Amino acid sequence: MKLRSLKYSEFEGEPQQWILEEILLGESNLLVGKNSAGKSRILNVISSLANRLAGKNVSSLSASNYQAKFVRNDNAEVLYELKHHENQVDHEMLTINPSPNP
Repeated sequence: MKLRSLKYSEFEGEPQQWILEEILLGESNLLVGKNSAGKSRILNVISSLANRLAGKNVSSLSASNYQAKFVRNDNAEVLYELKHHENQVDHEMLTINPSPNP
């Protein structure tokens, strides 16, 4: 599966709030921006999501929300949503939409 888009937020409504609007990803991607623009943070979010999906031990579940869209090898779309707060999963959903061209 390939990651095609990602939305992320953490600590919504709190002073340390950080929101990543939907980013669209292609076959190859290049993140460009000024210092402190969030390039490394985006990579850390993707890495954290990958570790969670792989079942690797992640130190804690901060107040964060993921919405990731993937495409499988058969072109089916997969939507994964994860919301957690205070080390508790509040919402987790996986939706698979069949390939548009069966």
